[in-house]
Amino acid sequence: MTVDPQQRNLAHTRALVIWGSFLFAQALFVALLLAGIVPAGRSQPAHLVTIFSLLALAAGIGAHIMWRRARAPLDRVMREVPDPVALLPFYIVAWALDEAVALLGLVLGFLGFPAVVWSAFSAAGFILTLVHRPA
Repeated sequence: MTVDPQQRNLAHTRALVIWGSFLFAQALFVALLLAGIVPAGRSQPAHLVTIFSLLALAAGIGAHIMWRRARAPLDRVMREVPDPVALLPFYIVAWALDEAVALLGLVLGFLGFPAVVWSAFSAAGFILTLVHRPA
């Protein structure tokens, strides 16, 4: 199956728009927490950070597995280039898992944890999304 170059460019543009939306949403999460709407200083159980860290690790691993699954056809020597539209669902799942890491930070922020705690999750989610940029 040969892919029309115009269709390939359109699929790449769609992927970039979706990817950019995920990055923008993560910036909104941070802006919301920095706006001071959430009361800070409440004492929270420390085990929540450990549980959320494990969840973030699992989401990051899952995102990388989905990303590798989507990129696998491109890494091999192939006679035909895969349809970029068929790879888009794998990309979207990877980006959603990347954003899940940032969402865990948002939840920790809303629970009143200090910025040093939730910002680590936000930064990790943002970096994962940047690493998983569509090619």
